[in-house]
Order: sequence, then C-alpha cells, then structure tokens
Amino acid sequence: MESKKGGGEREADLALVQRCVEGDVSAFETLALKYQQQVFNLAYRLTGRGDIVEDIAQEVFLKCYRALGQFEGRSSFATWLYRITVNTAINFAKVTRRHSVLEMNGPQIDDDRVEFPMEQNREPERSLELRQIRREISAQISSLSPEHRSVLILRDVQGLSYEEIAAVLDCPVGTVRSRLSRARDVLQGRLKSLA
Repeated sequence: MESKKGGGEREADLALVQRCVEGDVSAFETLALKYQQQVFNLAYRLTGRGDIVEDIAQEVFLKCYRALGQFEGRSSFATWLYRITVNTAINFAKVTRRHSVLEMNGPQIDDDRVEFPMEQNREPERSLELRQIRREISAQISSLSPEHRSVLILRDVQGLSYEEIAAVLDCPVGTVRSRLSRARDVLQGRLKSLA
C-alpha cells in the first residue's frame, strides 16, 4: 500500500490513528470508511466467499479498533490493516469451511462490493466468455494454499511491493519471492487449459 500512497497520506493516516487513540471515534470512522472497500476486496479475494466478506470486515475493524494503541507506526496504517485482514480472512475461511456441510466450489462472484473491471463495449458472447474465464481463474486462485494465495493476491492483484508483503505477512522478503514464484507456477499449470 505504501508504494501507492505518498508520505502525506501516510502522515494523515497516522494523525487519524493518534486521534483515535485519544478517544476520537469519528477519526476511526474516517479510517474505516477510507479502507472499507479495500478490506472487502482483499477478504473476498482471499476467501472467494461473498457470503462471509461482511463478517470478516466487521471482525477486521473491531480487531483494528481494539489494537490501535499497539500500532507503532513502523509500517503504514494500510500495511498494518492488511495484515489484520489477511489473518482474519484466512481464519474465517478455515472455521467456516470446517462448519460447512458442503465444500466450497470456487468463489461466488456475485457480491456487488467486489470491484471487477467492467467489459464495456464488448459483444455479449465475449463478455460471457471473459466472465467465465475470470471465474475459473478466481476458482483456481481460491484453491491455492493460504500462503500462496495470500502472496499472489497481495502482489499481483493488490500491487504491493515485496517489502510491503513481507511486512503484511510477517516473513522475510526471500520467503515472499519464493512463495510468489511457486504460486505463479502452480496457477500457470492449472490454467493452461484456458489458453
């Protein structure tokens, strides 16, 4: 996230965090509104489950609010929030999968909070084909291990740098690079039929 933002935005976030710690609830509401869509999108992409995204987001912001006093500012607020989101989404997916009678068959691409690029000015057949391809890619990403799925989404979908991903996942940059390479290899092998 830091690479997408200037230092001014990071400082603005830190100021809002400080106001929250001092008891200003409206400052937290500002942060939550600012990052709500990103949390929804990341949670959805990590779990492929539109039916639990809202629950995950609520849990993420609750955890964030409770832990604001522990935020030290060594990374950006966004990176810290991403770490909470990744951990919460993975835990939610494990718990809901264990309690579900039916196994999830890929992501449910029906949640209107998730941002997908629209295919404008395309023929209906081509749009349908592209949606089917997107569903297949999402299903294959969802089938990756949580470690591979997380690093792939954070790098290739969210656009974070290797250093930011290492901060989010709390692992060395070398681990990020090796997981990403492995995730891409696995995904490429699974998607050869779509080419």
